[in-house]
Amino acid sequence: MDNTPDISLGEALRIYRVSRLLGVNELGQRAKVSPSLISLIEKGKHSRPRLGTLRALCEALGLDAGERALLVKSVIVPALMQRRDEMESLKSMPATFAMPPLDPNEEAFLERCRRSVGPDDGSIPAPVRGPDPLEEMRKAQDATAAEGRGT
Repeated sequence: MDNTPDISLGEALRIYRVSRLLGVNELGQRAKVSPSLISLIEKGKHSRPRLGTLRALCEALGLDAGERALLVKSVIVPALMQRRDEMESLKSMPATFAMPPLDPNEEAFLERCRRSVGPDDGSIPAPVRGPDPLEEMRKAQDATAAEGRGT
């Protein structure tokens, strides 16, 4: 199943804006977003806006659930694909650049990151269940710092 978006974020945003007979300035005022940012998004020069910006634009446009899903998919799928590609490129890194052995907490954290990237078939992975990865990383750092202090 191909999960790549059929339309870019900029194209979708422009279609929704024009279909609602809104100019860039009017949409910007309604969403409390800079008209220049909207223009950059529509031109494809800013393809990963913040979630709050995306939410404000959706609300200002009055998008229904299906339209919101299309807009969100046009941001999330390319980001996940890029992240998966970055992880794949790390696997092919020469051994001379290999990291030192990891402690068990770091290995568990990295495994959850690998699972969150998803399978190689391009599908969007299910959310990773379990402990919060950031909290696990903080615990690992705290444990390492405690060892360094000799406590």
